[in-house]
Amino acid sequence: MNLLYNFEEAYLHIKGMPCEWQLHLKPKPYSLSRMRGKGWKPESPDFRIIPNSNDKLDPAVETFLSDIPDNFKAIIAPFPSHQWMLLRLLYEGKACVELAQANPILVYCIANNAEFRTKPEDRITIMAKLCLKKQKELLEWLGFPCTPATVRLLQKILPEAVNPSILRMFRTAIKTTEFSKTLGHMNHINAGVMALITNKNIADFITPKLLLEISEHQEERINSPESDLLFETCSMFETIRAQHRIKKPIFESIAGIQAIHDEILPQYNEAITLPVIPRRKRSKGEKVKHPSQFENIPMPETDDIIPIRSPREFYREGQNMHHCVTTYLNEVQNGRMYIYRVLKPERATLALRPKVNGSWRISQIRGVCNKEVEEPTLQVVKEWLNNVNRERRKEQHGDNQQ
Repeated sequence: MNLLYNFEEAYLHIKGMPCEWQLHLKPKPYSLSRMRGKGWKPESPDFRIIPNSNDKLDPAVETFLSDIPDNFKAIIAPFPSHQWMLLRLLYEGKACVELAQANPILVYCIANNAEFRTKPEDRITIMAKLCLKKQKELLEWLGFPCTPATVRLLQKILPEAVNPSILRMFRTAIKTTEFSKTLGHMNHINAGVMALITNKNIADFITPKLLLEISEHQEERINSPESDLLFETCSMFETIRAQHRIKKPIFESIAGIQAIHDEILPQYNEAITLPVIPRRKRSKGEKVKHPSQFENIPMPETDDIIPIRSPREFYREGQNMHHCVTTYLNEVQNGRMYIYRVLKPERATLALRPKVNGSWRISQIRGVCNKEVEEPTLQVVKEWLNNVNRERRKEQHGDNQQ
């Protein structure tokens, strides 16, 4: 991706993506995009514009961001995606800014109302006028329950834990589940809580007590490792329930998730068998990639961090390490996760998930029998990820200088 700042016309020019972008701030924010060989057209990007970290920025991005008011950046930066429409709305006046400071999730939804309404409002001036209405009225306009309790719930949600998709699922969950009262007792609603209550496949397994514990867990602020572990455990249970007479587990604590996971893991490993992947006939000379091979390995391997390249290797990893990594096979095949074998400093299995900006993050890293890894192992993996990201930024910066 190439990032260039046009000083003459004051806009950020982004190349090297599926389409090319111009992001303008003056006189008010507007954006243009075009596909190769086609003309520019108005369109709003959904990728992150303002970072929420102290990472060194590309000079072009740094120049672009310097023109945005600091209080605007403070509101927008925590959101991992769909920031641009929120930025546009903040430029529309004091009422928009004040509402965003009081209830950032609500204004984020107004700005991105096309994600929530069958008849979206795309006129920014009308959105600005909406910010003068009562919050309950705005909730009704967005399809949420229009109650004071829902206003308070949205105020509790951490911006770094959301995107439009999960907020739509949250909207459904608070209408159809019994957890709204529990959410009201929380100090804040983090990524872990959002992941649990919006996954209908595991909603029947969780309790208010577990949700309250997750809400105070620092590691669940942005990511959801305990939700991932609960999903694993529930998937294991569904696999073995037909073969073993076991009661449906109900989870009341983080420790309880781990205990039940470890208890049923041996039965799960006995139950799974390597799926047969059929080969289709092909004509003479036709080249066909075998479907048993994973494609698009996201991060380069090292001698000690090696990607798992096929379902066969996937199942072997679960058997060798005595854990249930195989429950994530579909997610790997759909590009929502990738699994690596870690050989040193200790044997471990590493799961990476993609971020909105195209980079990858650590989702889980576990040792034999799903044990937590030692700190040196975690540091080796983090250093590997950081080095890859650093080299990619250097390549981008080098392209900018050409």
